Amino acid sequence: MTFDIPTTAQLGAGQTARPPQYLIARDPRWDLALVRVDAGPFPYVCPVVGAGYNPVGRRIVSVGYDEMRLPVTVRTATVTRLSGGQVFTREPPWHGRSGGSLIDVDLGCLVGVCSGYAGNPGMAARESPLGGPGIYVSHTAVRSFLSHYGWR
Repeated sequence: MTFDIPTTAQLGAGQTARPPQYLIARDPRWDLALVRVDAGPFPYVCPVVGAGYNPVGRRIVSVGYDEMRLPVTVRTATVTRLSGGQVFTREPPWHGRSGGSLIDVDLGCLVGVCSGYAGNPGMAARESPLGGPGIYVSHTAVRSFLSHYGWR
């Protein structure tokens, strides 16, 4: 398992580090993994929002590496609903953003993890005429996953 981790504070812009990583736990149902990375401190840390939070009507952005390329992409996301451990946004994420963050801008907290989008199967989000909703694993599911493995 190898991650390219952008750390512009420690390296030059556009450079990446490949420190050792260790898989601590994974949850195939939600496609989540807990990984320890022996590096840091990182200049950008985004804690998971607290219990009882509702992202509907908040200032939210979807952040990730579209098509797995630098630089990071930051796009406004409009949360339309929460359902069964998932957060749905009006805007679909681009291809490659899976695993990226859904962040409350005002709180600086993680409210979801990009899972995919609903739309025309086999077509990238930007090509889909349906432009289906973005689908994210909810902060509630992330908190439950972390709690199950003793993380707070």
